[in-house]
This record gives sequence, C-alpha cells and structure tokens, in this order.
Amino acid sequence: MNTIVKIFLFLFAFAIIGFLYYLNRPISNAPKPAKFNCLNEKDGVFFDFDSVNHIYGFGLIYQQHIVQTSASYNANDTPPIFKKSLNSILQGNKMIVKMPTIENLRNAMNTIEPGLADLAFNNMPTLKPLVDYEVELGIIILEEINLSDLKDDKFIPKLGFFIANDVSERSIAVLGDGKANKFDYWGVSKDFEGFTPLPQKYWVPNQFKKDQIPCVTIQTFVNGKIRQEEKTNNMVYTPTQLLNYISNKYQTNFEKGDIILTGTPGGTAIHAPRWKIRIGNLIGADRFKKLETIVNGNTSEYLKKGDEVIVKGEWLGEIKIEME
Repeated sequence: MNTIVKIFLFLFAFAIIGFLYYLNRPISNAPKPAKFNCLNEKDGVFFDFDSVNHIYGFGLIYQQHIVQTSASYNANDTPPIFKKSLNSILQGNKMIVKMPTIENLRNAMNTIEPGLADLAFNNMPTLKPLVDYEVELGIIILEEINLSDLKDDKFIPKLGFFIANDVSERSIAVLGDGKANKFDYWGVSKDFEGFTPLPQKYWVPNQFKKDQIPCVTIQTFVNGKIRQEEKTNNMVYTPTQLLNYISNKYQTNFEKGDIILTGTPGGTAIHAPRWKIRIGNLIGADRFKKLETIVNGNTSEYLKKGDEVIVKGEWLGEIKIEME
C-alpha cells in the first residue's frame, strides 16, 4: 500500500470519526436541575379533586430527557407549552381510555390544520394512532393569580400537587414539526377523550414557600413493566417559572382550579437519540418523512387495546388506566 493510499484512508477514517462525533456531540450549555424546597407527605394534606378550569402542559422539562434527546438547548428559550381541552379529562373509579379511531385521528388533524388528514394518509395509507404515556407531576392552582402577581419577586403562589398521566397521540405532534405553531399540534395530540385521567385527590402543603414541590420518584408501568422513572427534583424549572412562561405566552390570569402538567422524563414510547434528529435536520427531512420513519420503525412500545398503564408518585398516589 503506497503512501498516498494510506494518507487517503487515514483522512477518510478521521472524517468518519469526526462526523460521528458531530452527530453525537453533547448539547452545549446543558441544563441543570432547579433548586427546590423538597416536601414530604407529612408536610401537607389531601383534598378531593373538584372542577378544573384550564389545562396547560409542558415538554422537555427534565434534565436527562433534554440531554439525551435534544439536538440543541438554549436556557433563554421558552420550553414547549400547550393547552389541553377539558374534554380530555377522565375521572372515576374505573379509568377506561378508548383508543382513537382513524376517524378520530383524521378529525383531530383537520382541526389543527385543514386538509392535513388527506396529506398524511396519502403519504402513509396504513397510518394508525400512536398512543403514548407520560407520567408527570401535576400542579393545581388554589387561588386566582394575576399577571401583576407574577411580576413581584416576593410573590409565592398557592399550589397543590398530584400525579398525572398526559396521554398523547404522537403522529399529530410529529406533524407539527417545522410549523410556527408547532406546540399547538402537541396540544391537539393530547385532546382525545380520556387523555387527561385525573386522580381522586390532590395534595396541598400546610405552608406555602418559594420553589417547593413534592420530591418524589415518578414512574410508569405498562402491563407491570417499568417504562419511566425519575425524581421530580430533576426538573429544570420551578413552578413559579412555569407560571411565568404560561402567562407570558397566553397573556392570561390564572383561575382557581387551573392545572399544569409539568412535563415527562425519558422512557416514553416515542424517542429518538440526538444523532437521528441531527441527521434528519441535515438531510432536510420534512414532517411526513419523519413520521414515516417512526411508523415504519419499531412501534411495539406504543399502547394498544388491553394495555394497563399505571403512573405512580410514591405517597403522592397513582393513576391506573386501561386501554380499550
């Protein structure tokens, strides 16, 4: 082997290694968990759930989830925020969640973007609902909060807490990729009947202090097998920060009974490592191509009829749903 060939092979190998590193490189300015005042069960009491006025949700909230799946991160950017419909609420002793039908899926697609259903199903005629689970720490607002309150650095909101499962249909969320209102697609993907199962009770601390949350391990079990597990104090944002993000986006006051779903850790059925996301961005894959990649991949972890999903938060409680 002559010297020129050796040099070429060396440079080629070096380029391959460099490209692989580029795809898998860590995100810059990786987030750190916020500082919380941790609460234990003895620090509060439980109350029965009553009415809910509005539902707000967040995405990409946990440090490890952001580090594992994000192609980039900017601490100055607002995290994903969306609204959920009150029609998605499910309460009762036996929590049965019906799988969306193809008609349900098409109607939801056209709700967020007229004509989207035909575009999606023309590209993927065999497309079926991709239903996912999301264990989360839920927050309930206990008294009205005005925009002016949040501008006061000394303001401490009165908040209660509960365990939540933010059930999601992923194909609609993926089809929001590249759209200016991307996170509105996330909201619609979570608006199906029963996709916000609520527990019987929520927990309220005896005293309200700055940046306090129940520091519990939240978990998801599907048919008895663990899928998600994370400490709530690994969240990147405090409750007050989340309230500010919502108020800044929607320019609205909060009502007593509004709830916030604070985001889920890693371990959901939909997941993509950084390198896949970056390759998609490099080749300019559109939203339909990205969805097609998911549909044609391994979809065995998505929920199906007959599955039992239990989300837990230690002493904070649990929610069990059955897919029908």
